[in-house]
Amino acid sequence: MNAQGYKLLLYVVTNDGDDWETPNALVIPVNSHDFKVTLGYIRSIFPLPGNYHFRTRYKHGNGYVWLDLTRDDEVLQSVDNILRLSSETKGDNYVKKVNLLPESKAKETDFDLI
Repeated sequence: MNAQGYKLLLYVVTNDGDDWETPNALVIPVNSHDFKVTLGYIRSIFPLPGNYHFRTRYKHGNGYVWLDLTRDDEVLQSVDNILRLSSETKGDNYVKKVNLLPESKAKETDFDLI
């Protein structure tokens, strides 16, 4: 892909001791200003191994709701959404949780975005 830009997602793996003071980052290359980031694309470039269940957080009134994403062709819509990814490992008694923060929220942090 001849990337013309990127989207930056910050994420923490909560049960690994990560926190928002020192998040992980995932650069999503995009090839045009109208490039649609889909669930399938996120799955294909996400750096952690495992089977993930993806949910998108949407504002609803004074709170929010979680929308479960189930199709790889689903487009991740608003850059203001926070994504939550959960991985269930068969045979283990824990769930790995990853929280993602989109680029618009990353601008509110003290990080230099490249």
